[in-house]
Amino acid sequence: MNVNNNPWTGDIGTLTGEWTGDVDADGTYNADKSDSPDKKVTFTVTNSDGDCIGSDTIEFTVVEPETSDIPGSTYCISDIPSNGLDIKALYIEDSNAENIVFTLNELVFDGFFKETSVGIYAIGITYDVPGDTCPTILSVIITVQDCLVCETAFAKKADDQTSYCFINEVPPFPGISGDVLDSERWGWTNKFTVAEYTQATVESPIRLALYAGAGLCDIEKGTKVGEVQFYYEGNDVGEGVIMLSYHMDDEPSYVLTGAHLYVGEAPYPSVKKGKTIEYTVAPGKYPFNSGEITPTNMLEYSAINVTKDFYLIAHADVCTSSTTEFIAELLASAETETISLNRRNNTMIYSNEPKGSTKISSQLTKTASLNDASVQLDTYDTYFSAYPVPFKETLNIQYAFDYTSNVSIQFFDLQGRLLRTYEVQDAQAGIITTLNIDFALRSSQVYILKVITDREVFTKNIISDK
Repeated sequence: MNVNNNPWTGDIGTLTGEWTGDVDADGTYNADKSDSPDKKVTFTVTNSDGDCIGSDTIEFTVVEPETSDIPGSTYCISDIPSNGLDIKALYIEDSNAENIVFTLNELVFDGFFKETSVGIYAIGITYDVPGDTCPTILSVIITVQDCLVCETAFAKKADDQTSYCFINEVPPFPGISGDVLDSERWGWTNKFTVAEYTQATVESPIRLALYAGAGLCDIEKGTKVGEVQFYYEGNDVGEGVIMLSYHMDDEPSYVLTGAHLYVGEAPYPSVKKGKTIEYTVAPGKYPFNSGEITPTNMLEYSAINVTKDFYLIAHADVCTSSTTEFIAELLASAETETISLNRRNNTMIYSNEPKGSTKISSQLTKTASLNDASVQLDTYDTYFSAYPVPFKETLNIQYAFDYTSNVSIQFFDLQGRLLRTYEVQDAQAGIITTLNIDFALRSSQVYILKVITDREVFTKNIISDK
């Protein structure tokens, strides 16, 4: 107020003030003085100087500070840092905030929430921002829950001489050298001879320790969390099946959430790319995989056919929790998982042979003598179909095997002479390859069509058009 302007004239006399509205007589704001939703406060100043009296009034509108509810945040116990959650950094957006006050002082120390017990916590935050009339008030709900903490595990044979670390140990196998993997992934491939695995029985299975977190294949740094076991059923020369299962230890308490298994002639899974063979130990490339399963303490595979010495890689996704109560609850409801392998995918993986040779199990083939040429024919020709038959300029190949593989498609005449080879990348069930026939055809001639995948060889007789 400018006291030198009307109605203030002359010298300043006696000044008196009066509060009205939602205030007490001494000027203290009191929201209960009226029921009006608009909280108004006025202050009237009166100047008395003899017979001259003047006054002026200032009106204030009082605003109640609003509380902003922050959407709930959920944290796993294992995700809360050792020094706690930085509440200021997480929830206070204005960098100029000052006079910060937290409720739940027993849980928030110097702005860090350090509670690691399962529960729901409401934290109030009040702070001032320069230039704002009212303080900012936040209400934050923090939920702390137990979660699974997962890591990778691999099985290791007790005999170090026939258990080979991926990183720095080279198994004795043609074409395998020290740099064949080009990978820093840890884990082991384990060799079993016919003499070893044929001795494994239900009562006395072969056991491999399952280690989690054993980086660089150092089992002293890892944790033994279970076992992989298998026994054998078959004849004395190794032609039979193995029955394999995963078993989690009671202590420490871990659950199994996925399994990836390789059983094959070569030390590692491989992919044939043209004339080269690439080896890998990535679990996603193993042929016998569980897919997503409910957490369990035991998993069984159906029978896997074996015929000779083999290597075994057993990978697992294993999980534990921050509290014993949570993992105990999971184990109490756990049931044995069974992975049923179909007949197209229940045989050990044979190594990729040099070009020109073929490996097919004698149980799946028959021999046909065609013009003095001995040709291997697969009795299970439903792994792929070829049409139209008879064919002329084009031929469609539709695949039915239940895995992804690069494919070589070969045409032979009845004398066993190779006429043409076509290469196909990443073939799988349902995909159709259309071949443009670019070699000389004879009318009404029978040809032998051979489809070679990374795992198997299939053949079919087809006939050309007139």
